[in-house]
Amino acid sequence: MGRLFPGAARVLDRVPALPQLLAFSARRRPMMDRFIEQTGSTADNIGVDFYHGLSRSSKHIRGVLGMMAAWELEGLEADLAGLAIPLHLVACQNDRAVPPAQARSLLGRVPGAVLHPLPGLGHLGHEENPQLFAALIMGIVDEAGLP
Repeated sequence: MGRLFPGAARVLDRVPALPQLLAFSARRRPMMDRFIEQTGSTADNIGVDFYHGLSRSSKHIRGVLGMMAAWELEGLEADLAGLAIPLHLVACQNDRAVPPAQARSLLGRVPGAVLHPLPGLGHLGHEENPQLFAALIMGIVDEAGLP
Protein backbone atom coordinates (compact mmCIF):
# COMPACT_ATOMS: atom_id res chain seq x y z
CA MET A 1 0.00 0.00 0.00
CA GLY A 2 2.85 2.41 0.80
CA ARG A 3 4.00 2.61 -2.81
CA LEU A 4 0.58 2.38 -4.43
CA PHE A 5 -1.06 5.18 -2.45
CA PRO A 6 1.17 8.10 -3.58
CA GLY A 7 0.80 6.97 -7.21
CA ALA A 8 -2.96 6.85 -6.90
CA ALA A 9 -2.93 10.28 -5.22
CA ARG A 10 -0.86 11.69 -8.13
CA VAL A 11 -3.51 10.47 -10.59
CA LEU A 12 -6.39 11.79 -8.46
CA ASP A 13 -4.62 15.12 -7.93
CA ARG A 14 -4.77 15.70 -11.69
CA VAL A 15 -8.58 15.54 -11.77
CA PRO A 16 -9.55 19.22 -11.35
CA ALA A 17 -13.18 18.65 -10.32
CA LEU A 18 -12.47 15.82 -7.87
CA PRO A 19 -12.09 17.97 -4.70
CA GLN A 20 -15.45 19.65 -5.36
CA LEU A 21 -17.10 16.30 -6.05
CA LEU A 22 -15.68 14.72 -2.87
CA ALA A 23 -16.60 17.77 -0.79
CA PHE A 24 -20.15 17.62 -2.13
CA SER A 25 -20.36 13.87 -1.40
CA ALA A 26 -19.08 14.43 2.14
CA ARG A 27 -22.10 16.54 3.05
CA ARG A 28 -23.75 13.31 4.12
CA ARG A 29 -22.69 12.52 7.69
CA PRO A 30 -22.81 8.71 7.31
CA MET A 31 -20.01 8.92 4.74
CA MET A 32 -17.68 10.56 7.27
CA ASP A 33 -18.70 8.07 9.98
CA ARG A 34 -17.70 5.21 7.63
CA PHE A 35 -14.44 6.95 6.68
CA ILE A 36 -13.35 7.25 10.32
CA GLU A 37 -14.45 3.69 11.03
CA GLN A 38 -12.31 2.49 8.09
CA THR A 39 -9.20 4.01 9.73
CA GLY A 40 -9.65 1.64 12.67
CA SER A 41 -10.25 4.57 15.00
CA THR A 42 -13.19 5.64 17.07
CA ALA A 43 -14.10 9.29 17.39
CA ASP A 44 -16.49 11.15 19.61
CA ASN A 45 -19.14 13.42 18.09
CA ILE A 46 -16.85 16.46 18.30
CA GLY A 47 -14.14 14.62 16.35
CA VAL A 48 -16.55 13.38 13.72
CA ASP A 49 -18.03 16.88 13.39
CA PHE A 50 -14.53 18.29 12.91
CA TYR A 51 -13.64 15.80 10.15
CA HIS A 52 -17.05 16.27 8.60
CA GLY A 53 -16.36 20.02 8.37
CA LEU A 54 -12.91 19.46 6.87
CA SER A 55 -14.21 16.99 4.31
CA ARG A 56 -16.76 19.51 3.03
CA SER A 57 -13.94 21.89 2.08
CA SER A 58 -12.74 21.37 -1.48
CA LYS A 59 -9.63 23.44 -0.61
CA HIS A 60 -8.80 21.02 2.20
CA ILE A 61 -9.32 18.01 -0.05
CA ARG A 62 -7.15 19.59 -2.78
CA GLY A 63 -4.43 20.17 -0.17
CA VAL A 64 -4.58 16.59 1.11
CA LEU A 65 -4.41 15.15 -2.41
CA GLY A 66 -1.51 17.46 -3.27
CA MET A 67 0.37 16.49 -0.11
CA MET A 68 -0.06 12.77 -0.77
CA ALA A 69 0.83 13.17 -4.45
CA ALA A 70 4.14 14.75 -3.42
CA TRP A 71 5.21 11.87 -1.18
CA GLU A 72 8.54 10.34 -2.22
CA LEU A 73 8.55 7.30 0.06
CA GLU A 74 11.34 5.35 -1.65
CA GLY A 75 13.85 8.15 -1.08
CA LEU A 76 12.70 8.58 2.50
CA GLU A 77 13.09 4.87 3.24
CA ALA A 78 16.60 4.86 1.76
CA ASP A 79 17.60 7.84 3.90
CA LEU A 80 16.26 6.33 7.14
CA ALA A 81 19.04 3.74 7.33
CA GLY A 82 21.57 6.56 7.72
CA LEU A 83 19.82 8.44 10.51
CA ALA A 84 22.19 9.80 13.12
CA ILE A 85 19.48 9.91 15.80
CA PRO A 86 17.22 7.16 17.14
CA LEU A 87 14.03 6.50 15.19
CA HIS A 88 10.94 5.86 17.30
CA LEU A 89 8.08 4.20 15.42
CA VAL A 90 4.57 4.41 16.83
CA ALA A 91 2.21 1.70 15.59
CA CYS A 92 -1.43 1.80 16.59
CA GLN A 93 -2.57 -1.80 16.56
CA ASN A 94 -6.00 -1.10 14.98
CA ASP A 95 -4.62 1.23 12.28
CA ARG A 96 -6.11 0.22 8.93
CA ALA A 97 -4.60 3.13 6.97
CA VAL A 98 -0.96 2.43 7.91
CA PRO A 99 -0.95 -1.12 9.26
CA PRO A 100 1.41 -1.89 12.17
CA ALA A 101 3.16 -4.44 9.93
CA GLN A 102 4.69 -1.54 8.02
CA ALA A 103 6.36 -0.24 11.19
CA ARG A 104 7.57 -3.74 12.08
CA SER A 105 9.04 -4.11 8.60
CA LEU A 106 10.79 -0.76 8.85
CA LEU A 107 12.09 -1.66 12.30
CA GLY A 108 14.17 -4.44 10.77
CA ARG A 109 15.73 -2.10 8.21
CA VAL A 110 16.69 0.86 10.40
CA PRO A 111 19.51 0.20 12.87
CA GLY A 112 18.60 1.13 16.43
CA ALA A 113 14.95 1.86 15.66
CA VAL A 114 12.48 1.39 18.52
CA LEU A 115 8.88 0.27 18.07
CA HIS A 116 6.12 1.54 20.35
CA PRO A 117 3.01 -0.60 19.71
CA LEU A 118 -0.19 0.98 21.02
CA PRO A 119 -3.06 -1.46 21.51
CA GLY A 120 -6.67 -0.48 21.01
CA LEU A 121 -6.02 2.58 18.83
CA GLY A 122 -6.47 3.24 15.13
CA HIS A 123 -4.96 5.64 12.60
CA LEU A 124 -6.21 8.62 14.59
CA GLY A 125 -4.76 7.25 17.83
CA HIS A 126 -3.23 10.61 18.69
CA GLU A 127 -6.78 11.98 18.81
CA GLU A 128 -8.31 8.96 20.50
CA ASN A 129 -5.83 9.12 23.38
CA PRO A 130 -3.76 12.33 23.28
CA GLN A 131 -2.58 11.81 26.86
CA LEU A 132 -0.95 8.50 25.93
CA PHE A 133 0.82 10.09 22.96
CA ALA A 134 2.01 13.05 25.06
CA ALA A 135 3.35 10.68 27.73
CA LEU A 136 5.11 8.58 25.09
CA ILE A 137 6.76 11.64 23.54
CA MET A 138 7.76 13.06 26.92
CA GLY A 139 9.25 9.68 27.88
CA ILE A 140 11.34 9.65 24.70
CA VAL A 141 12.48 13.22 25.35
CA ASP A 142 13.37 12.41 28.97
CA GLU A 143 15.23 9.24 27.93
CA ALA A 144 17.25 11.26 25.43
CA GLY A 145 18.12 13.79 28.14
CA LEU A 146 16.62 16.68 26.21
CA PRO A 147 15.32 19.75 28.05
